[in-house]
Amino acid sequence: MESTSLQTNDQKADENVHRKNKWSRRREDFSALCVPLYKALINDDFEDAKIILEKRPELVKFSIIESYETALHVAMPCTSHQIVRYLVSLMSNDDLGLQNGDGETALYVASRDGNLEGVMILMERNKCLIDIPDSQGRMPLYAAALNRRHSIVNYLYHNFEKTSGDSWTHRNRSRVLEACLEVGLFAFFSNTSCNSKPPAPREPPAPRDRPPPLEPLPRESRDDLFGFMVDYTNVVVYEDIAIDMVTNHPELAMNWKLLKILTEYPSVFYVRKPSIKQRVINSVCSIFHTTVKFSDEESNALKLLRIILNEIMKLPKAEIDNIMRGPPDETKEDEKATTTSPKDAKQKYSSRVLFLAVEEDNAGFVAEVIQQCPHLALEVNDNNQSLLHVAASYGSEEVFALLRKNKHIMNSVVTLEDENGNNVLHEVAMRMPGSRLRLNHEYEWFRVIFLLML
Repeated sequence: MESTSLQTNDQKADENVHRKNKWSRRREDFSALCVPLYKALINDDFEDAKIILEKRPELVKFSIIESYETALHVAMPCTSHQIVRYLVSLMSNDDLGLQNGDGETALYVASRDGNLEGVMILMERNKCLIDIPDSQGRMPLYAAALNRRHSIVNYLYHNFEKTSGDSWTHRNRSRVLEACLEVGLFAFFSNTSCNSKPPAPREPPAPRDRPPPLEPLPRESRDDLFGFMVDYTNVVVYEDIAIDMVTNHPELAMNWKLLKILTEYPSVFYVRKPSIKQRVINSVCSIFHTTVKFSDEESNALKLLRIILNEIMKLPKAEIDNIMRGPPDETKEDEKATTTSPKDAKQKYSSRVLFLAVEEDNAGFVAEVIQQCPHLALEVNDNNQSLLHVAASYGSEEVFALLRKNKHIMNSVVTLEDENGNNVLHEVAMRMPGSRLRLNHEYEWFRVIFLLML
């Protein structure tokens, strides 16, 4: 099989200019051939397209519109597979790797737009197409994952070397992993919460007149809302790929962004209860006074987190702390103006993964990190606040309950004062609406902290 040659960006640019200029110099041919071909393709008119290409088959190698797109690029999102197969039959393997102005091959366009059959047609002819990035270094698999093309992601990943080709770099793999993880967790979140938008970052509540926190879904309903109709097929595709990539390429685990993504979706860490099918089986069995025991299933997100943490724990402590602390904040212009020298400026880190998880009330994430990195349990943020301070400030009930069980943490930080002189008791007190003092969870929190401080 003839393989597609991988060219430099300069070579691709020169080739695109040549392909376009040939027809620009002959405007009458461009108007008489390229424009009608373009119209035939977008209107899915196979007969008209075939008539033009039978007269001038070399047209498949040249740009037919201003963005350097070939007929195959144009055909991918808007025409039938009959036209795609016909165009492919007229092209060599190298022709299939031609790129548009953004460096995108026809495979990239098909992957991005969800044309599974088009992807399969191209990959049957030339498997090397999967390794051709666009002008920004993004692979077709990344485009499919980013745009939630579940079937294409599954097809490309499991059938073609699993990102192990020579053209794959650490950056390329990281992009695919991050896209799969974020899209997969969002799909899980959407299924379990009936929400069409990603969860927005939580803001600290106002000290007073704060409405009571929203009640989370009951745990027994998180894996099949209303008892049925939640399909985890698409979720599992992304979760399995993420686990497989980190297992096969452990260096991908050294990535703060993966941990940050995991902090944003607390519900994915809950243990999955037996499925609706298993419950139906038990319902039938109950007629005969018997049951079939199905064990709870550990979530894939928790499995992935453990793999990531196991790899991070192999690093020196300084590197572990750097990953868990996250990147430094950018210095604002007004802060630059008031700072006399770089040495005077204290670097701030507002993206510490444990504190982000506490803000989202992600108790599953916090529990696993503390279990594997116990020293982080007593970490403080830039405001000298402990995890317990932040849990109280954000009303993170499940994290508060988790930390409350650890007497070492409670006794170590309960009297700690932040930069404003407030301890945990002050944080809880500021959250308590006076008119409903005994009707809120805050009262119980206040009582617990108060007794510890006596």
